[in-house]
Amino acid sequence: MRNWLIIAGIWGSVGLFDASRTVFVMHAEGMHHDWPYLFLVLVLCWLVWALATPLVMRLERLRGWRAWVAHPAACLGIGVVAAGWGAWLEERFNPWLANEIPDLPTLWRMRFEENLLAYLVLYVTVLAVCVALRTRAQMARQREVLTQARLDALRRQIEPHFLFNSLNAIVSLIREKRDADAIQVTVELGDLLRRVLDESGRQLVPLFEELDFLGKYLDIQRVRFGDRLGVAIERPAGLAMAQVPALLLQPLAENAIKHGIGRRVDGGRLDIRVARAEDRLTIAMENDGPPLPPSREDGIGLANIRARLFSLYGEDAVLEIADGAPGRVLVTVSLPYRTA
Repeated sequence: MRNWLIIAGIWGSVGLFDASRTVFVMHAEGMHHDWPYLFLVLVLCWLVWALATPLVMRLERLRGWRAWVAHPAACLGIGVVAAGWGAWLEERFNPWLANEIPDLPTLWRMRFEENLLAYLVLYVTVLAVCVALRTRAQMARQREVLTQARLDALRRQIEPHFLFNSLNAIVSLIREKRDADAIQVTVELGDLLRRVLDESGRQLVPLFEELDFLGKYLDIQRVRFGDRLGVAIERPAGLAMAQVPALLLQPLAENAIKHGIGRRVDGGRLDIRVARAEDRLTIAMENDGPPLPPSREDGIGLANIRARLFSLYGEDAVLEIADGAPGRVLVTVSLPYRTA
């Protein structure tokens, strides 16, 4: 239905422009015709091309000898129908106020011979537009496929990295003779991995699901660090359905614990705040830890997050890492606010 409206709008505009130009020019030159009927006839003459456009769009998909046969035949057929339609309108309404009007077959033949070149140009123009639209749609689909493939590859980098670090945590618990804790972490890790596999087809998830996944990951870390790890999460209820990249927060929390809280003898605190400002969603993650070094390079997790954000949002997403309050490091992610 939408395509029909677009086609009708385009050809309607062409018809109105052609009729207005012709009537105004002839009237300005002092000619005498039946102006209302002339305007109507000139507009209605384009109806055949509006109805024929979907046919040209279908024929544009043909290739090889079928295309070489179909297009000349279609151009000739549309021209014959357009000439006959125009001849009938002219005979029916006599917009030129002619004293004598040829019979319909004669008028039909005259219009076809006079407009044959115009029909050919019109057909080629419609066909060229169809080719351009199809090419544009194919390029858009290819870009979408390439972007999806890139996001999938980046996500596959996150999952083994997450698994490797989690297994290291289990090994550390076993070496410390904390067998019960190691079993608990193994069970919770299995639940997390099941969720990762179940959601592997989605690049964007609601915020509440991402925070829930993060909470389960932090439960594993609490078993490992005990009282040395404090966590506070501010999650406004009205932002629960905001769309965020899947596996966005877990690598950030892992980075904060590994390079910040984990290096402190007495541990530290991880604060996560989510806020919305008009059309922007901001996620701030602040942790206790040593200040950032003067020259710092992103590790696998942060580099991966930056690449995924750029693939999903382009320049419209920002990831910033800076020293926060004294003795703290602040990571801020700013995204366009979108809901499921």
